[in-house]
Amino acid sequence: MNINNGLKEQKVSAEAYDAELLMDHLLEEMERGLNRESSSLAMIPAHVGTGGDVPSDKSVAVIDAGGTNLRICLARFDAEKKLQISLFSKQPMPGRDHEQTAAEFYAVLADALAPLKDEFDQIGFCFSYPATILPNFDGRLLH
Repeated sequence: MNINNGLKEQKVSAEAYDAELLMDHLLEEMERGLNRESSSLAMIPAHVGTGGDVPSDKSVAVIDAGGTNLRICLARFDAEKKLQISLFSKQPMPGRDHEQTAAEFYAVLADALAPLKDEFDQIGFCFSYPATILPNFDGRLLH
């Protein structure tokens, strides 16, 4: 038996799927979700802005607080406006294994940012939990 054919038959090969058809279905589900129609995707409208032009060669600390991992890095755009990532770190998300207070959570963030403290004066924060993002860029957790 040819392994590629076996993978296709078991539907575990990318070749077993029509990528364009899948993308069409995904976009349809997203539209339905955003229009508050029945959808397999929980879509939440978001408001995003930069407050103006993104400066070149200015590093910003980036925090991604997800369900499993806490990721921190420096990000900047070079003169050609290409994103450059440096000093990337990853650790288990605080509070994943046991409940933590807000002060404990913020202490972990501060400790993780400490080695980068002289490299940035702005922070971008991605909180990867369902939240409604308001026009003023504030967010409210859904649950």
